[in-house]
Parts: sequence; C-alpha cells; structure tokens
Amino acid sequence: MFLFRRKKTKKKETEALGRDKLAAVFARCIVRVQSGWAAWMQRQSERLTSRGKKTVLVLCCLLTAGYSATVIIKGISRGKPVDIGITPIRIPPEIKDMQAHGQDTQVMERIRLLRTYLDSLATTAAGRKTADSLMKARPGLIDSLYYVEKIYRSQSK
Repeated sequence: MFLFRRKKTKKKETEALGRDKLAAVFARCIVRVQSGWAAWMQRQSERLTSRGKKTVLVLCCLLTAGYSATVIIKGISRGKPVDIGITPIRIPPEIKDMQAHGQDTQVMERIRLLRTYLDSLATTAAGRKTADSLMKARPGLIDSLYYVEKIYRSQSK
C-alpha cells in the first residue's frame, strides 16, 4: 500500500541537517547548563525550612517591588526633560561639489532627454520594435527613471 511506503529523504534535507549540527550542539550545551542550574537550585531550596522559603519569597517580592517603584518614580518625577540634540545632516563634499557645478541639472536634463527619446520611439514601427527589445532587455528602466526623477525633485525642494 502507498500509505505505508517509506518517504525518500531529499538531498536538501540532509544538507540542512548538516548545517544545523552546530546549532544542535549549542542547544544541547544550553540545556545541560540550564538543567545543572535547576538541579543546584533545587538542592539549595530543599535545605531551607518552610519559614526560610517564605523569607526568600518575601525578600524577592520586596526587591522586585522596590526596583519597579524606583523606575516608576524616576520616570514620573523628572524635573527637567531630557534634551535630545538635533544636528543638521552633514553633506559629503563630493555632493556639495556636484551641486555647486550644476551636476544635478545636467543629470536631470539627460534623464529628460532619455525619456523623450523613449517616448518618441513609439511613433514608428521600427521604433516600437527597438523600444520593445529595450524593455525586454531592461524591464525596470522606465520605473527606475521615474524614481530617479522623483528623488532629484524631492532633493531640489
């Protein structure tokens, strides 16, 4: 019957198992340390009387409540608000030079000319064929041009 047939292991599964061996070693080490810690804590708590256990519980509760109260009080009673310094964005010198020499306008002009050329290709049959082959070779070209123009416009504002 096909229900009881043994499934074949795939090569990818065995590769994944090989990669996970190191993670499994770390997990076993962590579990061993946790188990050791839990066993040690169990032995220590077994030596305490019921009164000692209650005392430890009350001390832990008081410490936790005291710390929580301290955090809450410090958060509420801040007299002076924390000043967050706002610093201007530093523009690298290369970009400053590009802006000073009008590189932005040259790039924008070249992008505008490219878009105009791509639009004019659609007017003739040979142009449409060229445009189609260009779009097949570079499928995201029009979108990229649009986003670059958008970024340049947002920076020039």
